[in-house]
Amino acid sequence: MVEKADFKSHKILFFNTLAFTICFAAWTLNGVLVTFLVEHNIFKWDTVQVGWLFGIPILSGAIFRFPIGMLTDKFGGKVIFTSLLLFCSIPMFLLSYANDYAVFALLSFIFGLTGASFACGIAFTSLWFPKNKQGTALGLFGVGNIGTAFTALFTPRLLVYLTDNGTNPEGWRSVPQIYAAALLVMGILFFLFTTNKIPETKK
Repeated sequence: MVEKADFKSHKILFFNTLAFTICFAAWTLNGVLVTFLVEHNIFKWDTVQVGWLFGIPILSGAIFRFPIGMLTDKFGGKVIFTSLLLFCSIPMFLLSYANDYAVFALLSFIFGLTGASFACGIAFTSLWFPKNKQGTALGLFGVGNIGTAFTALFTPRLLVYLTDNGTNPEGWRSVPQIYAAALLVMGILFFLFTTNKIPETKK
């Protein structure tokens, strides 16, 4: 934690919020993508299977928030957030090649780690602001939740466009690739433009 917020503090807040937005957009992708795949009979999954695919990324994101928070305290937000973004871009990209339920579910569980970005961002943001500014900083960071709205509002339209309004159903596979590219680029930017920081240990 610093005594006074400076330019670097606000830069960290900006990149934390941007990365959090992209992570949350990716985290909730299945809600739109799976619905599209089932409605267009691309995959014939039943109601239970669809429910699991909706919930699996949310579950893994929730489960791993605690260990991700601990790792952030130990190694610093730059290391963990960068690693999270780069790592999750891999299963997200591989999702575009999924052809059966088991593979789709497994990859969904892995990219669901993007939901743990909340814990990483909170811990990392807090270190760059004094106590009397942390509430404001964390409130601004929380704006990253808008990533879920971006997915809900724009991804259905993107799916319609990429599949030529359903005439080219395999076009859906470009969507996970676009999300994977966003995670990858954000990971690179986060590595290049942020500074690592870990909590000071009291003796």
